[in-house]
Amino acid sequence: MIVGLEEPDAGEIRIGGRAMAGIPVSKRDRLERAKSVQMVFQDPYLSLDPRIPAGRAIEDVLTLHTGRTGAAATDRALELLTAVGLGRST
Repeated sequence: MIVGLEEPDAGEIRIGGRAMAGIPVSKRDRLERAKSVQMVFQDPYLSLDPRIPAGRAIEDVLTLHTGRTGAAATDRALELLTAVGLGRST
C-alpha cells in the first residue's frame, strides 16, 4: 500500500505529512512517489544486474531523481559509495 501497489480499504497513508492517495497511474506520478518511497528487493540476484557496477546504478538513480548528470552524478555516487565503505572500485 505504501508504494501504491494496493489501495487501502479504509483510512489513508501519509508520508512526511503528505497523503499518498491511490495507485499512481502516470509516469510523472510514479516518479514523484518514487522520490519519497521505494521498494528494496531482498534478493540481489533478481534486483541487481551484475553487468552494471554499483556506482553506475547509483548515477542512474541520481540522474533520474535529481537531474544530476555527468561529473556531478559521478562525484555524488562516489561520495555515497565511500560513505558506506565501498569506494571507487565498486
